[in-house]
Amino acid sequence: MAGRITQQHLLKYFVMLFAGMVIGGSENENPCVIPEPFPPDMQYIPMPETKDRNFVSIGIMNITRASFIYPLDPVRQIRKLTGRYYPAMNINAFGEVPNSSWYVNRKTGGTMSLDEIVRGPNTTGGPDMSNRWLIFRAKDVGKSAGFHIKDVRGDRYVIKLDPPGYPELTSGAEMISTKILYAAGYRVPENYIVYFDPRRIDIDSGVTIIDEQGRTREMSRYHLEKILAVVERTEEGLVRGLASKYITGEPLSAWRFRGTRKDDPNDFIPHQHRRELRALYVIGSWINHYDLTVANTFDTYITQNGKGYVLHYLLDFGGTLGASSQGPMSRIHGHEYYFDIPIIALRFITLGLYTPLYDRWDTIPLPSVGAWEARTLRPHRFRYLLPNKAFANMSPQDGFWAARTVMSFTDQQIDAIVGTAQYSNPDAARYIADILKKRRDKIGREFYEEVNPLDKFRIEEPAQGAYHLCFEDLAVKAGFTDKRATQYRYRIKPVSGPSRKSEWQLAEKPCLPVQAATEKSMCEAVHIITIRDGEKSGEEIKVYVNKETHAPPVLTGVER
Repeated sequence: MAGRITQQHLLKYFVMLFAGMVIGGSENENPCVIPEPFPPDMQYIPMPETKDRNFVSIGIMNITRASFIYPLDPVRQIRKLTGRYYPAMNINAFGEVPNSSWYVNRKTGGTMSLDEIVRGPNTTGGPDMSNRWLIFRAKDVGKSAGFHIKDVRGDRYVIKLDPPGYPELTSGAEMISTKILYAAGYRVPENYIVYFDPRRIDIDSGVTIIDEQGRTREMSRYHLEKILAVVERTEEGLVRGLASKYITGEPLSAWRFRGTRKDDPNDFIPHQHRRELRALYVIGSWINHYDLTVANTFDTYITQNGKGYVLHYLLDFGGTLGASSQGPMSRIHGHEYYFDIPIIALRFITLGLYTPLYDRWDTIPLPSVGAWEARTLRPHRFRYLLPNKAFANMSPQDGFWAARTVMSFTDQQIDAIVGTAQYSNPDAARYIADILKKRRDKIGREFYEEVNPLDKFRIEEPAQGAYHLCFEDLAVKAGFTDKRATQYRYRIKPVSGPSRKSEWQLAEKPCLPVQAATEKSMCEAVHIITIRDGEKSGEEIKVYVNKETHAPPVLTGVER
């Protein structure tokens, strides 16, 4: 036994030594000073070139990289073994993501009211319902049913319809996911639930449609009635749909989860190293957004006074929760890639006898709910339709940041968001909200265990001449662990000024005394370890405190 332990220690030592040479460190070079903020990425630039993305070739390359290239990349594997992941490149000294053309601190900043969460990105109230609509573009037969309309105000919308036999399924899922992603900080379209009278819709001349035989035809009232023939209607003869407002600006193309856009000088951070894009792995798993691929991204060029810049959007959330465009979501979605080599091999070896739990789960409680459940969710094993590099690069720190965002949605807020889907059956709303809460807690519990989940560090006002560094223990706040069984070991080490002996001390509460500044003490690192039930939980956190004589201490950074 001793020999085996020694060999393991030697192997780990040499692996870490090699990793240090190849990878280098990731610590803040000057933790005593808050770094300059990132340059704004919404500087005026010439309009980039409009590009067409080949989604098929991108998908094939993503599968190839995930199946063969990433597993054979020695530096990537060494990083995972040693816990020294590729650090996110767009975070500040506190591990937070600044506002940008990609992300806006809305809910994570603690400033969104319940009314703002419910309203989401919506600003206009939806298409004008008092006048007739005009179809100016059709959707091809065979895809999710719908059409493009223009209202009397000139606003353009995509009208998306629920699949036959499943009223409220996709429209409800898209409405809920829109509000969640917007509150989480992402840019999404304005989406509205609408009930419309098909008799109040006109068709513009020159609108074409592709029929079942692949022939291009001019769209007529016959084609519209055929699209609507299988859609559920209310007692008043109205059709329910989701109206998705056209995104403002000049459409450019989809954006990718790796690299940068070469013709956009503002896009200077590789996408696979943006924390908010890595975090989508976790946030998407919460709402079961299995189809989160390049095809569901969008770049638009926004102009102001003749000058402009690019904004980056997510769109099309009909394939979330328990829904897909054709009906209830397939049981394998969220658990297998479109082409999942390990699963294919396992089924081949077992002659098809291998049947995981998720492939046996076929409960559809209500048509408007679809295949929506929490039992089979494994947050770290969630699989999107296609893999991508941003998700492959996600570190425990990225996962914690995302889980903290998911956990910030309270029960009341989830209930209010589900209410915007306007389900006719109250049981459907209650069921969907209950599953969202269960999946939220699963994600929080799993990702909080990977790190030391302390957050919201702050310097409290001095009491009797002593300052205190206080924080929140998110695992305790969420009820995942008992605060009576939790303690905090800490020591304070000088970063600048004369060195001194630093002893570990124990605190029962998340508030640690920090000495007032002296002429010899300028910057200190507060090392914090969380102890639960007598055992260390998570990694050590360093909180940097800058002290200047006769001034309150100032936090300058947090290192996880």
